[in-house]
Amino acid sequence: GNRPRYLKQYAPQLVGLPATNGAFATGDGLGLATAAGAELVDMDQVQVHPTGFVKSGDPGNPTKFLAAEALRGEGGILLNGLGRRFVNELDTRDHVTDAMNKFCSTPGTRARHSDSAEEIRGEPSTAAFLVLSQAAADSFGHGALGFYEKMGLVNRAEGLEGLAAALRVDEGVLRKTLEDHDSARDKGALDEFGKGVFPQRALNLPASSEGENMTRSYYYWAIVTPSIHYTMGGLRFDHKTRVLRASDAAPIPGLLAAGEVTGGLHGANRLGGNSLLECVVYGREAGRQAAAILADPSA
Repeated sequence: GNRPRYLKQYAPQLVGLPATNGAFATGDGLGLATAAGAELVDMDQVQVHPTGFVKSGDPGNPTKFLAAEALRGEGGILLNGLGRRFVNELDTRDHVTDAMNKFCSTPGTRARHSDSAEEIRGEPSTAAFLVLSQAAADSFGHGALGFYEKMGLVNRAEGLEGLAAALRVDEGVLRKTLEDHDSARDKGALDEFGKGVFPQRALNLPASSEGENMTRSYYYWAIVTPSIHYTMGGLRFDHKTRVLRASDAAPIPGLLAAGEVTGGLHGANRLGGNSLLECVVYGREAGRQAAAILADPSA
């Protein structure tokens, strides 16, 4: 979450960033456990996800809907406000975030929904365009993509000219960006950003027609910004999910923990998907331990 109490204490450099958690994520479990003597570990390790959706008409909302990793995994690319790529989209979350902060945070390079010079309160200071070709969109799936569209998070543009107009970038620059991406893909070579896996073409193929039916191709685009997503730190616990006391590292009787409230499992950077695995594995173990305590409270 983005509760200032813990961020100010352990990761003050992140104060002010939006978060993919809502106001309900207050970290109260940490306070309850530490009041019982629990130890905290790795609290300065907070993961920032590079792609939280910036909604048109509400760019300053501190809670961002997560733009799934699969959008890039299926071929989506990231562009700065000039229509140029700047990173290997499939790199780790921390590296992609760092690149966005470096190349998408000036008035000329930041992606925005509005071309107004006037700043909107709370508007992200760092933002990029996320663009999917028709092939990437088809691969990702139009069920989920349609959901994003209905929520006003993803937009569509017909043709390269329409995309350039929507992003307010030079069409020639945009075309070269997409062509360079596809050239590296066709050659099977690493591009200038170290990317060697290119799930789909970035440039749509020319529309084809069969009889009276014209196959139209669209580009799908959104604006994304780095957002606080997960805390690797939390309560120190053991393999039986028992929370450990700060004073002597002994288990606190009857106090079990599983999930994001715990710390020390992921190190400095959690891999995508591992939080659900963590919840299942340790949640199940916590249930076993709780059942054992109820069966024999003196054990």
